[in-house]
Amino acid sequence: MADGEAAIKNTPRVGFDVVLANAALALPEDVTSWTNRDVHLIYAQLLVTLQYVALGGSLVICLPTRPLSWVVDVIAILRQAFDGSKITAANLEPDDQARRPLAYVVCYRAASEGARNLLMSRLRDAIQALRRTTGAVTPNLSGATEPTIQVSQQQFVLELFKPVWRGQHDATMKQHLKAIQGECTHISLPSPVSRANATDRARKS
Repeated sequence: MADGEAAIKNTPRVGFDVVLANAALALPEDVTSWTNRDVHLIYAQLLVTLQYVALGGSLVICLPTRPLSWVVDVIAILRQAFDGSKITAANLEPDDQARRPLAYVVCYRAASEGARNLLMSRLRDAIQALRRTTGAVTPNLSGATEPTIQVSQQQFVLELFKPVWRGQHDATMKQHLKAIQGECTHISLPSPVSRANATDRARKS
């Protein structure tokens, strides 16, 4: 579908008011190094979204919270395709926050179809580039060089993910504290009487 070889049937003529793109949740929980295949998945979802979201519609997409270069580039694309001042991020469920470095990024007020056409063309080219190579690829979606993207998007990304990172940190600390407390319950400590008897024996000897 993302390659233009298939289409969603019986779609509303004006598109969907809300698109949910959360396929990243289907990836293994221990994914730390995002492969071309994983990035392809995110790009494909974004391409389908831009094809079918209605003018003024919304998107909820699941993205990594690590500020990798391609993630920052995707956020730059979202700021062009939607109202950049209305983009927010939300944590996963509490039980998932400590295990998965992902978050929901919510976008509002999709731009006109004409404004999205250029972005869709870049996404198609990027998907093909990912298919043609096995090495790491960093396609340029937003139309700027990587250093420029990092500088221009840095403050926005920090503000976007700051509450998410705080939630992930708190969830991780809570999970580790439970693990530590669980281990401590299995440790047998000598009673005060036993410690006193041991002290007396040591003195007599």
